[in-house]
Amino acid sequence: DVFIDVGANVGFVSMYVAKRYPAAKIIAFEPAPETFQVLQKNLAENGIENVTALNKAVNADGRPLELLIMPGDSGASNAFANDAVVERFKRDMGGTVVTVEATTLDQVFDAYGIAHCAVLKLDCEGAEYEILRQTNVLERIDRVVMELHINPSTIEGNTIEGVKQAFVQEIRD
Repeated sequence: DVFIDVGANVGFVSMYVAKRYPAAKIIAFEPAPETFQVLQKNLAENGIENVTALNKAVNADGRPLELLIMPGDSGASNAFANDAVVERFKRDMGGTVVTVEATTLDQVFDAYGIAHCAVLKLDCEGAEYEILRQTNVLERIDRVVMELHINPSTIEGNTIEGVKQAFVQEIRD
């Protein structure tokens, strides 16, 4: 089985899957450079060898992303905040912006010869929408699990049902 972890952070989910399913092939993407270093360290210190960790983002078209890095909060890195938010976080909280490489889900399937994926996990701060909207490999994935993010470039909604309906509509369009 193949498990793809987009937004792996420091690797908790990838490491759990690797330990629970040692025969699985896991591909973990973490674009934030310092967080990626912690991911690599965690994999090494736990003797995990069935995870391929990549210091890249995943998006619709493989374009490089400007990633806002928040000091002390590895899970808050974001490439989809508007300019006002980015400037406020840089000014008030010491955030920095770095350019990160990216790939597409289709390119991942091609590069790793993936015919079938058991689970795709998406926790990528707003890129979920464009990834799923632009991919041609959804029919080759058994399960998609994700944390949905609301940001100005995707949808507006303030209830769980509203977000769910908007997400389903967004992917169908």
